[in-house]
Amino acid sequence: TGGTVTTGAAGVLTIGAGGYTQDLAVTTQINSGGQMNLTGDFAQGGGSTIVNGTLSTALLSVTGGTVTVGSGGTLTTASGGYTQGQPGTATTIAAGGQINAGLGDYSQEIFTSTTVDGTLTAAAVNNSGIFTGSGIVNGDFSDLGTIAPGDGSVGSLEISGNYSQTGFLDIDINGPDAASILNVGGEATLNGTLDVSLLDGFVPTSGETFLAMTYGSENGSFFNEKGPGLPADE
Repeated sequence: TGGTVTTGAAGVLTIGAGGYTQDLAVTTQINSGGQMNLTGDFAQGGGSTIVNGTLSTALLSVTGGTVTVGSGGTLTTASGGYTQGQPGTATTIAAGGQINAGLGDYSQEIFTSTTVDGTLTAAAVNNSGIFTGSGIVNGDFSDLGTIAPGDGSVGSLEISGNYSQTGFLDIDINGPDAASILNVGGEATLNGTLDVSLLDGFVPTSGETFLAMTYGSENGSFFNEKGPGLPADE
């Protein structure tokens, strides 16, 4: 019902095909220099997992609690990828940390959240929740939920592959040269909503423009654009 499983510096915990199941208030912590290696799956139904060392597994399924990859931490999955499937679950990748889903996908459902200030690598990222941060996503990205560059304020998020959107892109602006931006290396297929928020009392002047996105190529357009002072259909 609780407790902590810790892999210390230079420690190695190896688990076979039976995998590892964590629930309730359990904390699994891999310290810097430590390793936890699974040939089976890692199933988290609750508690928290903190990766400051190395965690490798065939598949990681999160249906409760939180996962945090700290600076210098690495979480690697095989083709099974990484999934978040229950409301309230959250994954955070700190600057200098990384999740590598290899040939698998990174997928999260509605009412879940991911913050990437480090690096996330996957064949495809499928977002139906809330996706934030100022880091790097290596792979294609499909947004059915909300993507918001930055960490609650102006920031820049990089996507190396193609980007498709039917959900929301949230952009913060707090000055003439201070706006969040989503940088897409491949093709951006646009639909959904561009939602602009003005911060710190900033009010743009008439005709003032802001860059919210860059891309290699573009297809489609936002179905809806909204924000303070903007008509709902502009």
